[in-house]
Amino acid sequence: MADQRSPLISAMQPGRLGGMSHNAGVSICEKSLGGVAQIAGWEDLSEELSRVYDLTGPLSNTAKQAVGEFTLFKIAPERVQLHHPDADVLAQSGQQLDTQKAGYVDLGHARCRLCLSGPDVEQVLSRLAALDFCTSAFPADDFRQSGIHHIGTLFHRTAEHEFDLFVPTTWAVSVYEYIYDAAQSFGIDVAPFEVHKAL
Repeated sequence: MADQRSPLISAMQPGRLGGMSHNAGVSICEKSLGGVAQIAGWEDLSEELSRVYDLTGPLSNTAKQAVGEFTLFKIAPERVQLHHPDADVLAQSGQQLDTQKAGYVDLGHARCRLCLSGPDVEQVLSRLAALDFCTSAFPADDFRQSGIHHIGTLFHRTAEHEFDLFVPTTWAVSVYEYIYDAAQSFGIDVAPFEVHKAL
């Protein structure tokens, strides 16, 4: 598989920006994506996913499902976004699907993964999307879908003060600029590119 090239290489220059104190309220970095794909099907999609990915129960509309190193997000009634640290392993799993029951589309070059973290992360994200980001409404390992200035975004809370944002590659620079503008008053650390780690 061809290497993924980030559109954010020139836009995200490491350093501390904005804020009124020595401590930045949020930190942002791009994480390598690994493999990401979308699977769509019909009424028997759940059975097909269970067969290939060893699911033991129905997928949640708000919580991620992890099976080994695979991570599944149910993004629509018969549609799943699937992740794996190794893009080749993900592609091989897709070849096991019955094409009469499910369609597989690789999104490795169509998505970027931004990580936003820090004590003020909820306030920053609340300026960007019409979602309740407090931990009682949006606990760790849950995900939500919304738009950042009409750009479709999947928000995945990975820890109390940390979120991964999956955004279309075409609009990644615009999303970064929106985050930068929203976070300036809190102070923002732009960190170097981070190698992939499991979701």
